[in-house]
Amino acid sequence: TTDCDDFSTFPDEVCCYTNRAPILDILAPGAAIVTSAMGGGKVPLPGTWGTSFATPHAVGLALLMCEINPCLSPDSIEQIMKSTGIPIYDTGSSGSGLTFPRIDAVAALQVVPLNSAPALDPLTPDTVRENSSLSFRVHFTDVDICRASITGLNLPNQASVLDSGNAAGVFSFNPDTSQAGDYNIVLVASDG
Repeated sequence: TTDCDDFSTFPDEVCCYTNRAPILDILAPGAAIVTSAMGGGKVPLPGTWGTSFATPHAVGLALLMCEINPCLSPDSIEQIMKSTGIPIYDTGSSGSGLTFPRIDAVAALQVVPLNSAPALDPLTPDTVRENSSLSFRVHFTDVDICRASITGLNLPNQASVLDSGNAAGVFSFNPDTSQAGDYNIVLVASDG
């Protein structure tokens, strides 16, 4: 129904103007929303209404979930919201007789899997002579399948780490005659 007045809505009751069909994935609060208003102040009760106010609730929850694990895929975010949502049965004069999950932020945040750090494959010490070069590949694994980057810390002059962008990098060192000695470098793989 496009022309309806549903100002007697209650928590977890589907409003008359809500889209309703089996393809509806989730519900979010979208009625009687008290919010800030343009130019300062806030919209008083009964508040504002509609999808424009439900969408920020869902997006806000998605952002909170990504703070816990920035590698979550859009499908994972949707699945968590659906599986942790509170089932709401659509009744009333405009009811469809269907049940939809209403987002539950606390429940969703409690099941977001933590992001795992990428693990560098083992490396062995190596020797390079002055005015020669040393180069080797660095590999790491990331169970989150997240876009990770690799960098080097404490690199001596003439050394570099090139991130190849596919869970690997290349370390290169071309010492000159003034760089004799032992070096300990730190390779860091980060996925956020």
